[in-house]
Amino acid sequence: RRTAVFPQLRSLIFTCPSCQRLAGPFEQKSEREVRFQGPCAGCQHIGDFALNVEKSEYRNFQRLTLQESPGSVPAGRLPRSKEVLLLADLVDTVRPGEEVDVTGIYRHSYDISLNRRQGFPVFSTLIEANFICKRSDSLSSFHLSDRDESS
Repeated sequence: RRTAVFPQLRSLIFTCPSCQRLAGPFEQKSEREVRFQGPCAGCQHIGDFALNVEKSEYRNFQRLTLQESPGSVPAGRLPRSKEVLLLADLVDTVRPGEEVDVTGIYRHSYDISLNRRQGFPVFSTLIEANFICKRSDSLSSFHLSDRDESS
């Protein structure tokens, strides 16, 4: 399974509501919201600044669910799955049903809603992909020349 491609904030620029001066850029490194509350370098305004949508930078973002191949799972057991986060150039490189090898960073986050339901600490986890290789493409680097095919 995979989601559609969405824009994700990469670098944020804020605008002062009083003097329209720009502040930033600020890097978006986590899923937490980045807010700038001043003071403004021009008018010393303190408070919430508005996000400047035109000057901020975005990158492509997509989530997919990686699942064990059903043929490799013992009878009577469900295949395990893990959510994978694709950014920038990795977006739309694979389709559902393809067998892939994923290299990435295993990340966790503390989810308050899960903790309230379970009654003990629960962490949600995902893989932030750095590299994806299709298993069917593992031999695609070996090309036969016309001479090799004729012999």
